[in-house]
Amino acid sequence: MAPDAEAHLVLGASGGVGSAVARLLAEQGKQVVAVNRSGKIDAPDGVRVIAANALDAENIKSACAGAGVIYHCVHPKEDYSTFTAMTQNIISAAEKVGARLVMAASAYPYGKVNGPMREDMPYKPEAPSGEFHARAATLVMDAHRKERVRAAIARASNYFGPNASRMWPGVDFKVALEGEKASVIGDVDQPHTYTYVDDFARGMITLAEHDEALGEVWHVPSAPTITTRQFLEMVYAEADSELSIQAGSRLILTVMGWFKPDIRPALEVLYQFEEPFILNHSKFEKAFGASPTPNEDAIQTTVAWFRKHKNNSG
Repeated sequence: MAPDAEAHLVLGASGGVGSAVARLLAEQGKQVVAVNRSGKIDAPDGVRVIAANALDAENIKSACAGAGVIYHCVHPKEDYSTFTAMTQNIISAAEKVGARLVMAASAYPYGKVNGPMREDMPYKPEAPSGEFHARAATLVMDAHRKERVRAAIARASNYFGPNASRMWPGVDFKVALEGEKASVIGDVDQPHTYTYVDDFARGMITLAEHDEALGEVWHVPSAPTITTRQFLEMVYAEADSELSIQAGSRLILTVMGWFKPDIRPALEVLYQFEEPFILNHSKFEKAFGASPTPNEDAIQTTVAWFRKHKNNSG
Protein backbone atom coordinates (compact mmCIF):
# COMPACT_ATOMS: atom_id res chain seq x y z
CA MET A 1 0.00 0.00 0.00
CA ALA A 2 1.40 3.40 -0.93
CA PRO A 3 1.99 5.69 2.04
CA ASP A 4 -0.76 8.24 2.63
CA ALA A 5 0.59 11.59 3.83
CA GLU A 6 -2.61 12.04 5.85
CA ALA A 7 -2.36 8.69 7.67
CA HIS A 8 -0.83 9.24 11.11
CA LEU A 9 0.22 6.17 13.06
CA VAL A 10 0.98 6.51 16.78
CA LEU A 11 3.08 3.77 18.36
CA GLY A 12 2.80 3.54 22.13
CA ALA A 13 -0.63 5.18 22.01
CA SER A 14 -1.69 4.07 25.49
CA GLY A 15 1.11 6.05 27.18
CA GLY A 16 1.01 9.69 28.20
CA VAL A 17 2.75 11.10 25.12
CA GLY A 18 1.23 8.71 22.59
CA SER A 19 -2.31 9.21 23.83
CA ALA A 20 -1.84 13.00 23.67
CA VAL A 21 -0.52 12.80 20.09
CA ALA A 22 -3.48 10.63 19.00
CA ARG A 23 -5.99 12.92 20.73
CA LEU A 24 -4.61 16.14 19.24
CA LEU A 25 -4.38 14.63 15.75
CA ALA A 26 -7.99 13.45 16.02
CA GLU A 27 -9.06 16.95 17.08
CA GLN A 28 -7.44 18.23 13.88
CA GLY A 29 -9.50 15.80 11.84
CA LYS A 30 -6.53 13.66 10.84
CA GLN A 31 -6.71 9.99 9.94
CA VAL A 32 -5.23 8.36 13.05
CA VAL A 33 -4.23 4.79 13.88
CA ALA A 34 -3.37 4.15 17.53
CA VAL A 35 -1.13 1.19 18.30
CA ASN A 36 -0.19 -0.61 21.49
CA ARG A 37 0.48 -4.20 22.53
CA SER A 38 -3.04 -5.06 23.66
CA GLY A 39 -5.03 -3.22 21.01
CA LYS A 40 -7.21 -1.86 23.82
CA ILE A 41 -7.11 1.91 24.23
CA ASP A 42 -9.67 4.48 25.32
CA ALA A 43 -9.19 6.31 22.04
CA PRO A 44 -11.05 9.37 20.71
CA ASP A 45 -13.89 8.85 18.26
CA GLY A 46 -12.68 8.13 14.76
CA VAL A 47 -9.32 6.74 15.85
CA ARG A 48 -8.63 3.20 14.68
CA VAL A 49 -6.95 1.01 17.29
CA ILE A 50 -4.77 -1.99 16.49
CA ALA A 51 -2.43 -4.27 18.43
CA ALA A 52 1.26 -4.64 17.60
CA ASN A 53 4.48 -5.38 19.45
CA ALA A 54 7.48 -3.20 18.64
CA LEU A 55 9.77 -6.09 19.58
CA ASP A 56 8.33 -8.13 16.69
CA ALA A 57 9.85 -6.71 13.50
CA GLU A 58 7.34 -8.22 11.08
CA ASN A 59 4.40 -7.43 13.32
CA ILE A 60 5.32 -3.75 13.54
CA LYS A 61 5.96 -3.51 9.78
CA SER A 62 2.50 -4.88 9.16
CA ALA A 63 0.97 -2.42 11.60
CA CYS A 64 2.70 0.52 9.90
CA ALA A 65 1.46 -0.33 6.40
CA GLY A 66 -0.13 2.71 4.78
CA ALA A 67 1.25 5.24 7.24
CA GLY A 68 2.51 8.60 6.02
CA VAL A 69 3.78 9.66 9.43
CA ILE A 70 4.86 7.42 12.32
CA TYR A 71 5.13 8.80 15.85
CA HIS A 72 7.54 6.70 17.93
CA CYS A 73 6.16 7.11 21.46
CA VAL A 74 7.08 3.61 22.59
CA HIS A 75 8.84 3.55 25.93
CA PRO A 76 9.99 0.43 27.80
CA LYS A 77 8.58 0.40 31.32
CA GLU A 78 11.13 -1.90 32.90
CA ASP A 79 13.90 -3.24 30.67
CA TYR A 80 15.60 -0.35 28.88
CA SER A 81 17.74 -2.83 26.95
CA THR A 82 14.72 -3.51 24.73
CA PHE A 83 14.58 0.13 23.64
CA THR A 84 17.30 -0.36 21.04
CA ALA A 85 15.58 -3.35 19.42
CA MET A 86 12.21 -1.58 19.45
CA THR A 87 13.69 1.48 17.78
CA GLN A 88 15.52 -0.58 15.17
CA ASN A 89 12.27 -2.33 14.27
CA ILE A 90 10.39 0.96 14.07
CA ILE A 91 13.05 2.48 11.80
CA SER A 92 12.84 -0.56 9.50
CA ALA A 93 9.05 -0.27 9.42
CA ALA A 94 9.20 3.44 8.54
CA GLU A 95 11.76 2.67 5.85
CA LYS A 96 9.60 -0.04 4.31
CA VAL A 97 6.44 2.07 4.09
CA GLY A 98 8.21 5.34 3.25
CA ALA A 99 6.79 7.21 6.24
CA ARG A 100 8.22 10.14 8.12
CA LEU A 101 9.35 9.22 11.61
CA VAL A 102 9.14 11.48 14.66
CA MET A 103 10.54 10.09 17.89
CA ALA A 104 9.63 11.18 21.42
CA ALA A 105 12.82 11.43 23.48
CA SER A 106 14.04 12.44 26.93
CA ALA A 107 16.91 14.59 28.18
CA TYR A 108 18.63 11.57 29.76
CA PRO A 109 21.39 11.31 27.11
CA TYR A 110 22.94 14.65 28.05
CA GLY A 111 23.90 13.55 31.55
CA LYS A 112 25.23 16.25 33.87
CA VAL A 113 25.53 19.64 32.22
CA ASN A 114 26.45 23.17 33.21
CA GLY A 115 23.69 25.55 32.24
CA PRO A 116 20.59 25.04 30.09
CA MET A 117 20.57 22.00 27.81
CA ARG A 118 20.81 22.63 24.06
CA GLU A 119 20.42 20.29 21.12
CA ASP A 120 24.07 20.61 20.10
CA MET A 121 25.37 19.21 23.38
CA PRO A 122 27.18 15.84 23.23
CA TYR A 123 25.64 12.74 24.76
CA LYS A 124 27.28 11.91 28.10
CA PRO A 125 24.70 9.71 29.85
CA GLU A 126 25.09 9.10 33.56
CA ALA A 127 23.31 5.75 33.81
CA PRO A 128 22.32 2.70 31.74
CA SER A 129 18.87 4.17 31.10
CA GLY A 130 20.50 7.26 29.61
CA GLU A 131 22.82 5.12 27.50
CA PHE A 132 19.89 3.28 25.95
CA HIS A 133 18.07 6.56 25.29
CA ALA A 134 21.19 7.94 23.62
CA ARG A 135 21.64 4.80 21.55
CA ALA A 136 18.05 4.88 20.31
CA ALA A 137 18.27 8.55 19.33
CA THR A 138 21.56 7.91 17.54
CA LEU A 139 19.99 5.05 15.58
CA VAL A 140 17.22 7.35 14.34
CA MET A 141 19.56 10.14 13.29
CA ASP A 142 21.98 7.70 11.63
CA ALA A 143 19.09 6.21 9.67
CA HIS A 144 18.14 9.68 8.46
CA ARG A 145 21.72 10.50 7.42
CA LYS A 146 21.89 7.23 5.49
CA GLU A 147 18.61 8.20 3.76
CA ARG A 148 16.83 5.14 5.07
CA VAL A 149 14.11 7.30 6.64
CA ARG A 150 13.13 10.95 6.99
CA ALA A 151 13.19 11.52 10.71
CA ALA A 152 13.21 14.08 13.51
CA ILE A 153 13.53 13.79 17.28
CA ALA A 154 11.37 15.71 19.74
CA ARG A 155 12.98 15.95 23.16
CA ALA A 156 11.28 17.02 26.38
CA SER A 157 12.03 17.20 30.07
CA ASN A 158 9.98 15.34 32.70
CA TYR A 159 6.43 15.51 31.40
CA PHE A 160 3.01 15.55 33.02
CA GLY A 161 -0.60 15.81 31.92
CA PRO A 162 -3.75 13.75 31.35
CA ASN A 163 -2.95 10.03 31.38
CA ALA A 164 0.61 10.83 32.51
CA SER A 165 0.43 10.48 36.26
CA ARG A 166 3.94 10.54 37.60
CA MET A 167 7.42 11.73 36.82
CA TRP A 168 10.52 11.91 38.95
CA PRO A 169 11.02 13.23 41.58
CA GLY A 170 7.56 12.13 42.72
CA VAL A 171 5.09 14.63 41.32
CA ASP A 172 2.15 12.26 41.44
CA PHE A 173 -1.24 13.84 40.76
CA LYS A 174 -3.14 10.91 42.24
CA VAL A 175 -1.17 11.20 45.47
CA ALA A 176 -1.90 14.93 45.58
CA LEU A 177 -5.63 14.33 45.15
CA GLU A 178 -5.53 11.83 48.00
CA GLY A 179 -3.84 14.42 50.19
CA GLU A 180 -0.83 12.22 50.82
CA LYS A 181 2.76 13.33 51.32
CA ALA A 182 4.81 14.10 48.23
CA SER A 183 7.80 11.76 48.28
CA VAL A 184 10.44 13.36 46.11
CA ILE A 185 14.16 13.12 45.47
CA GLY A 186 16.95 15.66 45.43
CA ASP A 187 16.70 19.36 46.18
CA VAL A 188 13.15 20.65 45.65
CA ASP A 189 14.42 24.23 45.49
CA GLN A 190 16.51 23.70 42.36
CA PRO A 191 14.99 24.95 39.07
CA HIS A 192 13.67 22.12 36.94
CA THR A 193 11.91 22.20 33.59
CA TYR A 194 8.60 20.34 33.47
CA THR A 195 6.94 19.73 30.09
CA TYR A 196 3.17 19.55 29.67
CA VAL A 197 2.34 16.44 27.68
CA ASP A 198 0.08 18.31 25.24
CA ASP A 199 2.96 20.70 24.47
CA PHE A 200 5.17 17.65 23.89
CA ALA A 201 2.59 16.18 21.52
CA ARG A 202 2.05 19.47 19.69
CA GLY A 203 5.80 19.74 19.22
CA MET A 204 5.95 16.28 17.65
CA ILE A 205 3.09 17.08 15.29
CA THR A 206 4.74 20.36 14.27
CA LEU A 207 7.99 18.56 13.42
CA ALA A 208 6.09 16.03 11.30
CA GLU A 209 4.58 18.88 9.29
CA HIS A 210 7.82 20.65 8.35
CA ASP A 211 10.51 19.40 5.97
CA GLU A 212 13.08 21.65 7.64
CA ALA A 213 12.62 19.77 10.91
CA LEU A 214 13.89 16.50 9.45
CA GLY A 215 17.36 15.29 10.34
CA GLU A 216 17.43 17.34 13.54
CA VAL A 217 16.89 17.04 17.28
CA TRP A 218 14.47 19.58 18.75
CA HIS A 219 13.62 20.56 22.30
CA VAL A 220 9.85 21.05 22.42
CA PRO A 221 8.54 24.20 24.10
CA SER A 222 7.95 24.05 27.85
CA ALA A 223 6.54 26.62 30.26
CA PRO A 224 9.05 28.81 32.12
CA THR A 225 11.22 26.74 34.44
CA ILE A 226 10.33 26.85 38.14
CA THR A 227 11.48 24.86 41.16
CA THR A 228 10.00 21.50 42.06
CA ARG A 229 8.68 23.03 45.27
CA GLN A 230 6.82 25.70 43.31
CA PHE A 231 5.44 23.06 40.97
CA LEU A 232 4.23 20.94 43.88
CA GLU A 233 2.66 23.94 45.57
CA MET A 234 0.56 24.58 42.47
CA VAL A 235 -0.41 20.92 42.14
CA TYR A 236 -1.50 20.53 45.75
CA ALA A 237 -3.34 23.87 45.76
CA GLU A 238 -5.30 22.84 42.67
CA ALA A 239 -6.02 19.45 44.29
CA ASP A 240 -7.29 21.22 47.44
CA SER A 241 -4.71 19.34 49.50
CA GLU A 242 -2.14 20.46 52.03
CA LEU A 243 1.39 20.04 50.76
CA SER A 244 3.86 18.03 52.80
CA ILE A 245 7.18 17.08 51.24
CA GLN A 246 9.46 14.18 52.06
CA ALA A 247 12.70 14.50 50.08
CA GLY A 248 15.15 11.63 49.67
CA SER A 249 18.86 12.50 49.65
CA ARG A 250 21.53 10.51 47.84
CA LEU A 251 22.61 8.85 51.10
CA ILE A 252 19.07 7.84 52.04
CA LEU A 253 18.29 6.48 48.58
CA THR A 254 21.59 4.56 48.46
CA VAL A 255 20.85 2.83 51.76
CA MET A 256 17.25 2.10 50.74
CA GLY A 257 18.50 0.69 47.44
CA TRP A 258 20.41 -2.02 49.28
CA PHE A 259 17.11 -3.47 50.49
CA LYS A 260 14.65 -2.31 47.84
CA PRO A 261 15.92 -2.72 44.26
CA ASP A 262 12.97 -0.71 42.92
CA ILE A 263 14.55 2.37 44.52
CA ARG A 264 17.66 2.15 42.34
CA PRO A 265 16.16 3.80 39.24
CA ALA A 266 15.66 6.92 41.35
CA LEU A 267 19.38 7.01 42.03
CA GLU A 268 20.08 6.91 38.30
CA VAL A 269 18.21 10.16 37.73
CA LEU A 270 18.97 11.84 41.05
CA TYR A 271 21.58 14.11 39.44
CA GLN A 272 18.75 15.77 37.52
CA PHE A 273 17.27 17.04 40.79
CA GLU A 274 20.41 17.97 42.70
CA GLU A 275 21.31 20.86 40.40
CA PRO A 276 19.43 23.09 37.92
CA PHE A 277 17.89 21.01 35.12
CA ILE A 278 16.75 23.39 32.40
CA LEU A 279 15.79 22.51 28.82
CA ASN A 280 16.33 25.34 26.34
CA HIS A 281 13.83 25.40 23.44
CA SER A 282 15.05 28.53 21.63
CA LYS A 283 15.93 26.53 18.50
CA PHE A 284 12.33 25.33 18.16
CA GLU A 285 10.94 28.77 18.96
CA LYS A 286 13.09 30.44 16.30
CA ALA A 287 12.06 27.92 13.64
CA PHE A 288 8.38 27.34 14.41
CA GLY A 289 7.34 29.69 17.20
CA ALA A 290 6.52 28.67 20.75
CA SER A 291 3.40 29.12 22.88
CA PRO A 292 3.75 26.59 25.70
CA THR A 293 0.82 26.14 28.06
CA PRO A 294 1.31 28.12 31.29
CA ASN A 295 2.08 25.86 34.25
CA GLU A 296 -1.06 26.98 36.07
CA ASP A 297 -3.34 26.05 33.16
CA ALA A 298 -1.59 22.76 32.51
CA ILE A 299 -1.78 21.75 36.16
CA GLN A 300 -5.45 22.73 36.37
CA THR A 301 -6.29 20.56 33.36
CA THR A 302 -4.23 17.66 34.66
CA VAL A 303 -5.74 17.69 38.15
CA ALA A 304 -9.23 17.84 36.65
CA TRP A 305 -8.46 14.83 34.44
CA PHE A 306 -7.14 12.74 37.32
CA ARG A 307 -10.04 13.76 39.54
CA LYS A 308 -12.43 12.48 36.87
CA HIS A 309 -10.43 9.28 36.25
CA LYS A 310 -9.23 8.62 39.81
CA ASN A 311 -10.83 5.18 39.94
CA ASN A 312 -9.45 3.85 36.68
CA SER A 313 -6.27 5.80 35.76
CA GLY A 314 -3.01 3.90 35.54
